[in-house]
Amino acid sequence: MNNIKFKYVTFLLLFVLFIVGSCEKDSKNEQEIKGDVYFYLLKSYKTRDNSSEIIVRTAQIADKPLIDYKDIISYNSDLSVYNISKKAREKILGLITEVSGPAFAVTIDEKIIYAGYFWPATSSVSCDWTSIDPLFVDFWDGLKVMPGNNWDKPNPGNDSSLIEIFKRDKKLVN
Repeated sequence: MNNIKFKYVTFLLLFVLFIVGSCEKDSKNEQEIKGDVYFYLLKSYKTRDNSSEIIVRTAQIADKPLIDYKDIISYNSDLSVYNISKKAREKILGLITEVSGPAFAVTIDEKIIYAGYFWPATSSVSCDWTSIDPLFVDFWDGLKVMPGNNWDKPNPGNDSSLIEIFKRDKKLVN
């Protein structure tokens, strides 16, 4: 009788160890997702020939962020809209120009994920690269990322690194 109990308990322990050991671990749970998202103005950058496309590796960000992570309230990945604080909206409204606006970068800490322009829709010059229209900051209650003429490329705002940070901090909405 004791021999049967011993075999039964041994079998259960081995079975439980097998089940626990065979479960896949989520690599994102093993690695802590690090960093915060910021908007910076660009001090300098180069563009591709005959295009507004910013060559990210040539871009240099400003010394201080234009928009701090704490001022990004949420990100809607379906609409490509960063909902931002009133303080951040006021900064963006101060960037409005008649033709073309300054270049910006979205970063994780200081690593550039993508770059574009604050470009008003009323401009007589079209932009063929990623842009945000500062005139619509109040309409969208934030920043709407537009792809320019690069429709064949994925939305830069839906970069997986950015999405993971917004998920981590419960700032991602769809």
